[in-house]
This record gives sequence, C-alpha cells and structure tokens, in this order.
Amino acid sequence: MIYILIALLIILLAWYLLAQEGVTINNKTLGNYEKKLPFDSGELVSSKSVNSSNLLSPADNIQESNAVEIDANTSGKSLLRGYANSIQSMHGATEINTLRLSADDFLRRYNAGERCFNEVDLTGASLQGLYIIGVNLRGAVLRKACLSRSSFLASDLAGADLREADLSHTSFVGSNLSNSNLSYATLIETDLTSADLSHSLLQGIDISRAIIYQTKMEGINPS
Repeated sequence: MIYILIALLIILLAWYLLAQEGVTINNKTLGNYEKKLPFDSGELVSSKSVNSSNLLSPADNIQESNAVEIDANTSGKSLLRGYANSIQSMHGATEINTLRLSADDFLRRYNAGERCFNEVDLTGASLQGLYIIGVNLRGAVLRKACLSRSSFLASDLAGADLREADLSHTSFVGSNLSNSNLSYATLIETDLTSADLSHSLLQGIDISRAIIYQTKMEGINPS
C-alpha cells in the first residue's frame, strides 16, 4: 500500500514538473526555439511592427483625400472647358458660314465663278442692275438691300430674309423663294413668273403689283 502511494506521488510530481516546464519558458528554451525559426526573431518583430514614418496622420489622410477630390474636380473642369471650347468652335464655324459681304465682294466672287453664297449677310447691299443666273442664296440676309432692275434667274433664295428690300422691276423668273420673308418689300412690277413663293411671309406688301404667272404660292402668309 505504501508503495502505491509513493508511486502516485512520483507520478503527480512528474506531472507537475512537466506542467511547470510547459508554462515557464526560460532564456535557454527561448534561445533553442529561436534557433529552430527559419528567420531571426528580430525580423519577426520588425515585420509585425509598423513604421510610424510610413503612416499618415488623420489630418494627412484628409489632405490626401482632398487632394484626390481636387484633382478629380480639376479633371472634370478641364473636360467641361474642353467641351465648351468645342461648342464655341462649332459656333465659330457657323459664324463663318454667315459671312458678311459687301456688294463689291459679292460681285467679285460671282464674276470669278463662285455660285454658292448660302447664308451670307448682304444687309443693305446695293445690287441693282445686275444679271445673275443660277446663284445659291439660301438663307441669305438681304434685308433692306436694293435689287431694283436686277435679274436673279433660276436662283435659289429659299429661306432668304428680304424684309424691306427694294425688288421693284426685279426678275426672279424660275427662282426658288419658298419660306422666304418678303415682309414690307417693294414688289412693283417684280417678275415672279414660274417662281416658287410657297410658305413665304408677305406681310405689308401688295402682291397684286407683281407679275404673277405660273407662280407657286401654296401656304403663303400675307399677314
């Protein structure tokens, strides 16, 4: 019986010592453990350590985010400016199409063989006594221009602005004047034979004083 108790005490003592060895790690044990590591223990600590010089403070993070936002805004504004410049360039091209011409410039170009004058501005130009054939004056501005005793034969003046123009004794035989504005123009003995006046605005004029023969007048607006 005594031997059994002694054996149990020895077993308990051995178990206690083993437990203490597992809990308490001395320098020798730690050194042996470090020798088994594939890397230096100092490297392990440094890999887990965070270098404060590489970190940004909360204020720096805010500044960085603001900088990114500013860059994004700047890029957006640049894109908008580029788009606006493109739109302005397009408008500039339209303005070139509505070129302002004097009567002399018009005659010089016509005599040189040019026939396309669509959307040119000939406001108040003196073009009387001319003989013009087959010219393109679509959308041209001829407001208050003097075309008296001229001939614009087989020409295209669709959508032209002829308000208050002097068209007395002018011939538009075979010409297209559809959708044009002839309000308050002078049409004394104006020859509109075979001309197209469809959907034109004739406010303030007396069309009865013009020469009307085989003239297209559908949808004209006399008021």
